[in-house]
Amino acid sequence: MAQEHDLDLIAAGLRRDAADARLHGQAVLESLAAALPPEFARVDRSGGLLRKPKIEAVQVSLGDRRFVLKHAPAGLVSSVCHESGGVVMSTTDVEFDEWVRELLAALSSAANRSSSAAQALQRLAITGSTDNP
Repeated sequence: MAQEHDLDLIAAGLRRDAADARLHGQAVLESLAAALPPEFARVDRSGGLLRKPKIEAVQVSLGDRRFVLKHAPAGLVSSVCHESGGVVMSTTDVEFDEWVRELLAALSSAANRSSSAAQALQRLAITGSTDNP
């Protein structure tokens, strides 16, 4: 019960960041990139020598699913891919709220088996509760 409440707080923080991300598309991407360990997340950046690197997308692989969040001109685009043996079998575009719920449920499940996943949830909880609205 307490864990569900914590997930609700994390989701609320990410949703708050997403509302801001419609104007400033980096908020959620930066939160996820900072919170998730490389074993779960791949961060795609753009930029180069003359520009500060900008996070374009975060892909989180947990079990047979890959959660993809990308910056687009209109805001964030979220999708869930189902994989088998590292090959994407299907991709479904989902609303951000659903994406957050599914990601947090998968991360919570992984936290039972992985201290890295548990620490990622903890970092997301801290980030989500301290970001400005």
